[in-house]
Amino acid sequence: MSYQDKNLTCCDCGRSFAFRAEDQQLSGELGYDRPERCRSCWRAREDRRLDDGSDAPSRLREPGMSYPRGNAGRVTRGSRRREIGVSR
Repeated sequence: MSYQDKNLTCCDCGRSFAFRAEDQQLSGELGYDRPERCRSCWRAREDRRLDDGSDAPSRLREPGMSYPRGNAGRVTRGSRRREIGVSR
């Protein structure tokens, strides 16, 4: 499938933002929907949500541009091993 850059409109601030072809392809491979928010509004929303006491993002990634800052909700290889009881 061929992807082309698209301009989308943020549902929070109404600004236009780019949904790049590479991001669309990655989103499709990971099974994500197209983004509804620009990067800055998405980060602000995640910051508010994390301040409310939740420790993991509601979605791990928004398609194409959403990578949470910090390590909140991140599962490392070592923590996953401990969780399922596997040693090295």
